[in-house]
Amino acid sequence: EDTQQQTTTHQKLQQLCQLYLQQEYSDKYHEEFYRNIPKRCILEEYLLDNIPNNQKFQDYKVHTFHGRPMIVQVMSDRYHSANQNGGGGTRNTRTPDWHEIPLAINRNKHDTDPNLGSRPDDVLDIVLNATKRLYDIGNEYLRRQQNNHTFSYVRMDFFVYDGSKVAFAEMTFTHKSCGTLFDNHDHNWANQFYGYVGEHPEYDIAPNLILDYAAERKRGRKRNGGGKHRQL
Repeated sequence: EDTQQQTTTHQKLQQLCQLYLQQEYSDKYHEEFYRNIPKRCILEEYLLDNIPNNQKFQDYKVHTFHGRPMIVQVMSDRYHSANQNGGGGTRNTRTPDWHEIPLAINRNKHDTDPNLGSRPDDVLDIVLNATKRLYDIGNEYLRRQQNNHTFSYVRMDFFVYDGSKVAFAEMTFTHKSCGTLFDNHDHNWANQFYGYVGEHPEYDIAPNLILDYAAERKRGRKRNGGGKHRQL
């Protein structure tokens, strides 16, 4: 019976893969670089099978500019909540040293987790170190292939589960299919800020600088474009 069940599962997975391989993601999501990559299906262990519903399953998304992590987006209970009530869990946006960035990445303010807790040093250090290593490996490959070109932006995703276990999820160069980083139109200034970070690797821009800009804007003091660029 177990063998028959495994055979049936394998056949269903083959059918599902064939369906996926027929899709052209470069057209669907405007990500042209996928067009020249041979299509493959990669099957991985489903991590949620052995995780109780009352235990946090977190998705860490590290937004990296020129190899420097600038934003850590933490999505908690994303999959359990979606299965139970159609929701998407909570989403917090932090700097690498765990300061809350008061801006919305594809979420509403009330979606944040007020009980996220203090910086999870052990887990976050693993995530950030892995981010650096993967960036260096990918960057070296690109440098050899593309005449010393380097990645200006990459988002590294990791799953954190079962207390302190970390699993690599994916890396992407087109966050939200090349959409804006922050959805709210009131936060376009932040999109421009990170766009400037990506375009100017010669400046050593600290991740926490976004907090200063957010605080000053909240107080009503707005910089003009030229002044902002000079002070960066």
